[in-house]
Amino acid sequence: MPQIRQSITDHVKFTQVLAPLVQAAATVATAYVDMRDYDFVDFVIDVGVNTNNTVDAKARECTVSSAGSPSDIAGAAITQIPGGASGTIKKVISVRKDTMTKRYALVSVTIGAGVSGAAIAITAVQYRKAGYEPVVQDANTTEVVKV
Repeated sequence: MPQIRQSITDHVKFTQVLAPLVQAAATVATAYVDMRDYDFVDFVIDVGVNTNNTVDAKARECTVSSAGSPSDIAGAAITQIPGGASGTIKKVISVRKDTMTKRYALVSVTIGAGVSGAAIAITAVQYRKAGYEPVVQDANTTEVVKV
């Protein structure tokens, strides 16, 4: 009898919370992720071309999924990426649900002053600590190919 192969996409939810963009100096917030059915979220932060802008990011939480007043999650911030950092830089902010007091999580990114802005994208990876309960992928995940 053939063994059924499981895929990470069967048990882990991927959500693009900040679409790729080149951001000038400003603070932007990602889309919110609902932590109700998940124990962990890893925010994968990809910074590409960044000739002279600093990049800071921190995880925040909120009681509502939009237009709320988010508060910082203690200890959930990256070390600043300096302007002029070469190549693509990937940082991850990993948040356990039990460190949160509110239902929704997001990332706030601050791009510091500079000339050209910074290329950035953020993906949220949500998962549970126990079991292999199936997840439903975000509506923007339009295709999962399994071979």
